[in-house]
Amino acid sequence: MEIRRVRAEEYDALLELLNVTFGNKNRVETHFDRDLPVMWKRDDEHMGKHFAVFETGKMVAALGVYPLPVDILGEKLLFSTMGNVATHPDYEGRGYMSALLKEAMNELENIGADASRLGGNRARYGRYGYEMCGIQFNLSVTPHNVSNFFKGFEKNIIFEKIERSNKEALDFCCELYEKEKFYVIRGKEDNYHKMYCSMVAWQNVPYIAKDKDGKYVGFFSIKDNNIAEIFAVTPEAYRDMIISLVLETGKPIQFSLRPHNVDLLRIFTPVCERLNIASPSRFKIMNYKKVINALLKLKAKIVPLSDADFTIDIDTYGKIRIVSDADGARCEDFDGECDLKLSGNKASMFLFGPMSPECTADTSLKMGNLLPLPLSWNLQDRV
Repeated sequence: MEIRRVRAEEYDALLELLNVTFGNKNRVETHFDRDLPVMWKRDDEHMGKHFAVFETGKMVAALGVYPLPVDILGEKLLFSTMGNVATHPDYEGRGYMSALLKEAMNELENIGADASRLGGNRARYGRYGYEMCGIQFNLSVTPHNVSNFFKGFEKNIIFEKIERSNKEALDFCCELYEKEKFYVIRGKEDNYHKMYCSMVAWQNVPYIAKDKDGKYVGFFSIKDNNIAEIFAVTPEAYRDMIISLVLETGKPIQFSLRPHNVDLLRIFTPVCERLNIASPSRFKIMNYKKVINALLKLKAKIVPLSDADFTIDIDTYGKIRIVSDADGARCEDFDGECDLKLSGNKASMFLFGPMSPECTADTSLKMGNLLPLPLSWNLQDRV
């Protein structure tokens, strides 16, 4: 058995392994090059983000570790997605994936990742520190909702499919996207390769939205009436885009919001047909202090923070103190007896939700309104 990074010349072997493995598992035809165009380039940089097991020269198992720089209100963090975890059906049960996961944990440490995320089996990945946490609001707006709550509304938004050659539209999309309070830095290399490829990931179709005067007001990516991501210049433009799309399709439209989208939540929660609050992913936090400080800054943009002062001993990290006072909110190192001792997995749920912290740990700490912190994820960036 040999374990190493995948090379540019092994592009086709990796693609075949993923398609065969997931096609067999889900009993559907898969096309990973179309689902994830942002990762499929025939070079060592893109292929080298994957580790693989080889038996007598054949690639039989693989996984990817994809660094994703994140901007949270100007604070730069390094998140990383781990994904495309695959073992060829003929080679299962030989311990290959355990060996690859060990390589992946080393890689996260080597690149200095502040946090990592993935999807998949909770018990399997929980052993490596990945836990269901973070917050995502899933909503549905139907034609009945529109007719009942937006009587007399006339469709006032025009939608046009975005082609990769449309530089003007993509310029607008990049600029609007980077006004988000919490976003993955996609970049503009190769004629907006990263931005456009992220927009069409998972075979979604991107559209630009214009008002009646032809002015750009937003964009979104959609598949089967499920919006994968959507951004608009104002909350009102976002509302009009959703309503116009419902009227144009005549069908319910599903979309998601994140904790910092409070203006949009105030618009849609009184009128939507369906609303549930869920975890967007499974997260492994490596640098609790840095992640908490960035999200405290974001939380303070959502609501004025009350006074708080508590300490946590996290068995996989160390001791921290979280304080909110006249000098602001912050997380700092702590040396002393802590108020609470938690495993890394429990600490992630306690700090980041989706439930309130008392659902995770029995405590009467002075936490004010700090928790849960607004960790979330745009799933077009799940890689």
